[in-house]
Amino acid sequence: MISFNDAKDIIDKNLPMIDKTEEIELDKALMRVCAKDVFAKENILNFKRCAVDGFAIRSEDIKVGMEKGLKIVDAIDAGEISEIAVRRGECIKVATGCKLPQNCTMVIMIEDTQIINEDKIVILKTSNNKNYDDIGSDVKKGEKIVNKGEILTPPKIGLLAANGNAKIEVYGKFKIGILITGDEIIPLNGVHERELKNGKIYDSNSYIIKSMLAGFFTIKHYGIVNDVKEDIDKILERAWQDDEIDIMIMTGGTSMGDKDIAYKIIEEKGDMLFHKLFIKPGKPTFFGKVKDKSIIGLPGNPTSAFIIIDALFLPILFKKSRLKFKEKRISAILDNDVETGDRDTLMPFKLKEAEGKVYAENTFKHSGAISSVSQADGYAMIPANSKFKMGQKIDGILFHFKSCDYLRTI
Repeated sequence: MISFNDAKDIIDKNLPMIDKTEEIELDKALMRVCAKDVFAKENILNFKRCAVDGFAIRSEDIKVGMEKGLKIVDAIDAGEISEIAVRRGECIKVATGCKLPQNCTMVIMIEDTQIINEDKIVILKTSNNKNYDDIGSDVKKGEKIVNKGEILTPPKIGLLAANGNAKIEVYGKFKIGILITGDEIIPLNGVHERELKNGKIYDSNSYIIKSMLAGFFTIKHYGIVNDVKEDIDKILERAWQDDEIDIMIMTGGTSMGDKDIAYKIIEEKGDMLFHKLFIKPGKPTFFGKVKDKSIIGLPGNPTSAFIIIDALFLPILFKKSRLKFKEKRISAILDNDVETGDRDTLMPFKLKEAEGKVYAENTFKHSGAISSVSQADGYAMIPANSKFKMGQKIDGILFHFKSCDYLRTI
């Protein structure tokens, strides 16, 4: 049995950093990691663009425009170009987004003018604002617009699109397989009430794991298999040969019962790097290697599976994917007494606020109760053989899905 921190070190040392890159369509690049510096191929903007609806004029005509008025010689909308070169005493009606007409040096907002006889305006007032965006005012040609290692967020993708990049080179994703084991597990489809009364339970683990990994990794589901060594062996043998996965996550078969055989197969086929943690929940967790595949074994109980992935594996998976993980830490006042046994405890908690103070309520029921974490906001690491009284302060970490700012670039 090893400590939580020792387990983190082992995983960190044995999971490789993603080095392979691929070129993908820009519309598939959300939250991917850019694999090289990207420089602007051209100016953004590459023309002088009218920033308001109004009238394009020569700035030296302001005085005459206020005293005698200016003749409207053309009108254009966004995407159109006027072929007329404005002369003294003339103007062109423009829409926001137009290219500034020839000879014009400013735009008078339409609300600052008065239209006379449909073909003439009088300027009512002016400002120091030229009301157009200059060439290169957004990005200049040759300027770096995305750094290698940056996460491609919606604004970054928009910037790349504005510069004409239809494709982008990114780092690859971990390809992760999911295998659910257990005679008692049945899929959601085709379930009858009779089956649940006969000691069966719905598969929730595959949904928990897929939703935790979605978007960041490529997922392949190997389904549900009974606790039969030959059946599990057959699927795992296929997975070892499968180029579609780098990592296999298994749930169930990690403890010491007669039908807990998943870990035994890993011991036979490869290297078991650790089995059993000095932690609650999640004690039976294991991590190993078979050939070039990493194997994560999680307890079958959904609370254990969820909290171990969130606290132990996700931060390292993000790091090795070149996504820097930033823990969202919080201090809170215990809303109830907490007493731990002979193992460190990952205590899920629900946050509450009252009279300007933040309180943490222990939501743990038992390892098989998914509501222990569905009602929680995060977890706190409570040392073994500890007693915490209501009113004491604890430090905790929010679950990933509760934190909006945990991703940063390396």
